[in-house]
Amino acid sequence: MEWALTGAPGVEQLAVYESRLNFFLPLYSDAVVCAYDATRFPASMLEDIVRGHPHLFADGFAQTNPHHVAPEQLVPELESRLS
Repeated sequence: MEWALTGAPGVEQLAVYESRLNFFLPLYSDAVVCAYDATRFPASMLEDIVRGHPHLFADGFAQTNPHHVAPEQLVPELESRLS
């Protein structure tokens, strides 16, 4: 996901995009992995992105994300910060 650090147009909406994927990914049987180098991304950005993921793989363990927020709630919150 390092491409998101390039300042490309729209990258400020990355957490919104990641959260919205939760509307579509359950329709398919594919596994999708979003891989972030936590040492390269700002903590505030990672916090928003993590809140959009129902499951995490961190420090060698897969787990249900206790901080997950459903996209119906998270997307409006994130979008309100962008406007």
